[in-house]
Amino acid sequence: MPKRVVLTLVLTGLAFLTGCKDSPKAPVTLGPPAQLVPIAGNNQSAPANTELTQQIRVSVQDANGNALGAGQVVNFAISQGGGSIVGSATATSDADGTVTAPGWKLGKSAVPQRMLASLGTISGQIAANVATQYNIVVRYFGDLMTPAN
Repeated sequence: MPKRVVLTLVLTGLAFLTGCKDSPKAPVTLGPPAQLVPIAGNNQSAPANTELTQQIRVSVQDANGNALGAGQVVNFAISQGGGSIVGSATATSDADGTVTAPGWKLGKSAVPQRMLASLGTISGQIAANVATQYNIVVRYFGDLMTPAN
């Protein structure tokens, strides 16, 4: 006669291992502002002395990369290249912690262009380039020239 073996498997705490799709997520504890991260409009190119076409957007984040939400006031200034801010030099973050920077008119020279975003003691740089795609051809239609002695 065959022996009968009973196997009992007990699973406890399974919901903690796999999670439950209907269970609420634990709230994230946000820290103070620690970084300003460009999320749109960085590294654009435009002709000298013209305004960039794409809006520049910056995320205000804590040290863990969590967006901080509404009410963070960010200041903007041109730090390199001689351009100018178009509009107000300050902007406030929306509910997602995103700040839309003011317009930026690039400088008149093909040198590095930088905008500084700052909030308290933290800051971040946004870069742009002056597009220089000129092909200059010099032609002389006068009498033949002789070398100077």
